[in-house]
Amino acid sequence: ACAVAMTLYGRRRARRAPAASAVAHAQAGSTQQWLARVDDVVRQYDAGAVTADEAYAHLAALTREFAAAHSGRALSTSTLRELKRRPTGGTAANWDALRLTIAALYPPEFADAATNAEARDASVHTAAGWVGDFMERWR
Repeated sequence: ACAVAMTLYGRRRARRAPAASAVAHAQAGSTQQWLARVDDVVRQYDAGAVTADEAYAHLAALTREFAAAHSGRALSTSTLRELKRRPTGGTAANWDALRLTIAALYPPEFADAATNAEARDASVHTAAGWVGDFMERWR
């Protein structure tokens, strides 16, 4: 799943902070506001305020919250299995991307890095890139 997500989303390029005027004009719930929340998780992790496991959990929750806010569907407690059963409707690409992003986050969030290569090779920064790409591509 990680390999598929990385192939689809590629490596995340560094995001520059938006100009103050851009932030001032951003609408409530804009993608930039969601990306700022992703960046905040990374900052907390880098500062040692949260562990890697906590950061992955926060990123997964943000992914679900974003999709819920933009789709109008309750997704905060949806498991990957439940997401796979959801109808795709007219926005199949969005739902496929949601499933791929959540699936990519599962190994680093839940698996033992000592025995799982996907969990071992992941990083909070890479995972934040997956989530950011998902948010930027939502249509």
